[in-house]
Formats: sequence, C-alpha cells, structure tokens
Amino acid sequence: MTHSNTRAIRPSRADSTGPRQAERKQTTFLIEIAERDAGLAIMEGDGARFIASDPQFQQLDNRRFPNLGHLVRAAESMDAKARADRKRRPEAAMGSNG
Repeated sequence: MTHSNTRAIRPSRADSTGPRQAERKQTTFLIEIAERDAGLAIMEGDGARFIASDPQFQQLDNRRFPNLGHLVRAAESMDAKARADRKRRPEAAMGSNG
C-alpha cells in the first residue's frame, strides 16, 4: 500500500488590483507519495490544480481536480502503476536473455 501525505506549506495571498477588491487567499499543499515529493496542490475556488515536481507525476502536471482527495488518489494510482512497471521490467529482461 502506498503511503501518501499532504501538508500545507505556505498559504499566500493572490495579488489584488485595488484597495476595494476583496483579498483572495490561495492555499498550497505539498503532496508526498511514498515518501517522495510528488508536487504541489494549489487550491482554487473550484478545486485543486496539481504542479508536478517529480518527473514520475508529469502526466498530472497542471491538471485540475474537483478536490484534494481526487488529486491525491490520481497521484497514488500513478505511483502504484510505476511500481508495478518497475517490478515487471527485470523479469522481462531476464526472459529475453534466457
């Protein structure tokens, strides 16, 4: 089973264009999958956007998700697939040599 973790790393305020405009706050989470920093989740009004920091999760880069849970599950699924692929590669290599 893959261990995943999310933690808020730095809430920041989006730039406002004038003194009367209400401040928008953006919260950013570090997404850790199997003790690796997969990327950042930037919470937006209608969900979360993923910014990949690990090449393994590049396919999810800049994708939007309805919520943080969906984002984490997608990253966990990608990690599980990559682990399964790595397990199969040595067997395939040995089979082709023998």
